[in-house]
Amino acid sequence: MNRTSFSCRASSFWLISGVFSKTVRANKIQARELLVDCPEAREYLKRFSSRFHRIKIFWENITIASDTIICPDRIYMVAYGEKDLSATEIRNPSLAQTQKVLFEELWKSF
Repeated sequence: MNRTSFSCRASSFWLISGVFSKTVRANKIQARELLVDCPEAREYLKRFSSRFHRIKIFWENITIASDTIICPDRIYMVAYGEKDLSATEIRNPSLAQTQKVLFEELWKSF
């Protein structure tokens, strides 16, 4: 599972991270995340990085308030607003593959 986390909102990290990280470890799922550089991302890296959960940090001058979770046959996209949260699941292997290719290229560059 690949996950790009572009937002730097504490709520997105801490709300999801405890459950996500425990699930990764308990089930020995291979997960990778790309995070935007900020204090929360650096703390997240320290707390949750493991051999199953690999995390890299992006450059800091980027602001995109969304997450993308890439699975073999689907993607999840989550947007964080000031007072709301929007999410969608797209079940389509072709779109998942496209997102995976983009993720792989980003992953190699860090």
